[in-house]
Amino acid sequence: MLKTGWISLILLRISLSICFGQDPVFSQITSHPLLINPAFAGLFKGEIRAGIQFKNNTDIPDNKYVNQLSAFGIDTRYKSGNKDFWTLQGIITAYKIGDPLFVNQKISIGGGYMKLLKEGRYGNGTQFLSLAFQLGAEQTSLGNNSWYSNQYDPITGTINLSLPNGEPNNGQYSSSFIPDFSAGIVWSDSWSNENGVYAGLSIFHLNNPKNGFIPNSNSRIHRKMNFITGGEFLIFENIKFLPAIFYLRQGTHQRISLGTPVRFNPRDWKDNALRGGIWFQGSQSENGKWYLGELTFQTIFEFKTMQIGLAYGVGQKPINSGNFSRNSFEINVTYTKPANYKNKIACPRL
Repeated sequence: MLKTGWISLILLRISLSICFGQDPVFSQITSHPLLINPAFAGLFKGEIRAGIQFKNNTDIPDNKYVNQLSAFGIDTRYKSGNKDFWTLQGIITAYKIGDPLFVNQKISIGGGYMKLLKEGRYGNGTQFLSLAFQLGAEQTSLGNNSWYSNQYDPITGTINLSLPNGEPNNGQYSSSFIPDFSAGIVWSDSWSNENGVYAGLSIFHLNNPKNGFIPNSNSRIHRKMNFITGGEFLIFENIKFLPAIFYLRQGTHQRISLGTPVRFNPRDWKDNALRGGIWFQGSQSENGKWYLGELTFQTIFEFKTMQIGLAYGVGQKPINSGNFSRNSFEINVTYTKPANYKNKIACPRL
């Protein structure tokens, strides 16, 4: 018999940032925009963008308990006529959580279209409407460190993994690759080279895919709705404010993130810049009440073609809550290939 307490915890609380939904969430929300909305593909000043991000929870009391999330994404755009663009994207994500270990792997590809709504002179007043989709395949499995009641040794009072577990297939539980479909829309407006806004809505798991790895399981992933809005605003000669508000709803669970990054770019630094800011993460607890779920301190180093983001999150939880969320460390590295004049666009910086 499976250790039902752990399985229930794994299936119902898969989250690296104490969002009580089924999908884990990065702390640096805008550093991997394809995970927020497929329509962010191509919406950047360069021609090709590739990024990798990794998050690891720290301060876990038991060293066997693992909370890790990683992702790789790449996107680009191609001219369609004189003013519009086709977009392409690819994403690989994986996360591990718990003891015994629950593992999820997913690969997605997607495409979309960027429609120019208004062309401003020298980039002033340029508006785009972007539509995109993602088609993915994901797999879930239970790690080989799983143990069962038959492996409890009453003499020593410990778990003996060398004992037969009595499970079908020797306890090797894994799902087949399951199709998953997501889509999104993003509107952006750059009314000058230094100022602009964006807003987007996306829905993930549109087909309500099954995620059970136990035979005959009918467990499904809830649809997830994301809404994000933000902008780029010049407040002083060398300083920009890049606020963002992110709302997530999945099943009965909700999350709100508020980012307050500030970008510092003196003229003599040329293409280099430094960002710093705080992300406030609010989550809904099991009893329906809201609380400050995570406070994340972020620093981003910007170079001509590369960006490195570091973040440390301080996890919070409601009183009398039994979740396992703790502090976390996160790193993001993004490479952007500059665009030639023909393929350049005007858009707000994320």
